[in-house]
Amino acid sequence: MNDFPPKDGPLDEQPPPTSAMEAVTRRFMRLLGEEGSPLTGIWVLICVCNLGVVALGAAIQYRVGVMPFDFEMLQDPAAVRRLSQQAQGISIARVLNMLLTVVAVTMYSAGFAPMRLLEREGAEKLGFSELRTEMFSNFGKTALVTLIYLVMVGLGGVCCILPGLVAAFLFLPAPYMTSAMGLGVFASLSESLQWVKRHWLLLVVAVAVSMLMAVFMIAAQFMAAPVLTAMFGKTGILLVNGLTWLLGAIVGYFGWMFSGAVYITIDLAEEQHRGW
Repeated sequence: MNDFPPKDGPLDEQPPPTSAMEAVTRRFMRLLGEEGSPLTGIWVLICVCNLGVVALGAAIQYRVGVMPFDFEMLQDPAAVRRLSQQAQGISIARVLNMLLTVVAVTMYSAGFAPMRLLEREGAEKLGFSELRTEMFSNFGKTALVTLIYLVMVGLGGVCCILPGLVAAFLFLPAPYMTSAMGLGVFASLSESLQWVKRHWLLLVVAVAVSMLMAVFMIAAQFMAAPVLTAMFGKTGILLVNGLTWLLGAIVGYFGWMFSGAVYITIDLAEEQHRGW
């Protein structure tokens, strides 16, 4: 198959890849190189949004951890009112954190739009302002699809773990389709099923890579958490969350690029009406 390199791109002088995985690998390496350097600004925007999620989550954890409580306080009306107000504040913060999480996940998916544009046009033709504009061109639709996706996965997970996992995989490409391809909400959900049917192996690889990176981050967090909390007490909660954000910013960049390489390869192959 042809991996459809951008016009005048560095792959023009290379022989066509012999497999879909080779096409993804070439595109991934190209995006990590000089050609993909304009995307670092887009990733910074995504990381800033993620920082808000992590900071608010850490503040909630810290506040819950230092909130004083004993059963004798229940006999004091003033103490009960204070506890009630603090609990209400924490509940509001948790709702805000959930909304901010949806925005952060949407930002991640919206970042595929400038990635796709860069792959088509080439780095020499595009600056950060053009890429940023492309990122937010379909942000509303992408946010709606992301919310629907998270709700479906969440409901499936509540009913049983397996339906949640199935929903997560079947509709995995939908946010990319709204952000990068400009499809409507229902069209992206429908087309996502077709992608999974025709290109399930590549999507499985993308999921596997993301899961490996997630396992690495979780393992690092679990190893660091006891040490930091033992050394700094409740303040260690903030440090653990800061470490989580830093690892996410570094490791997540590679996962984002690899997922984008998979989606773009499938996208361009679909445009050419070719399979593997």
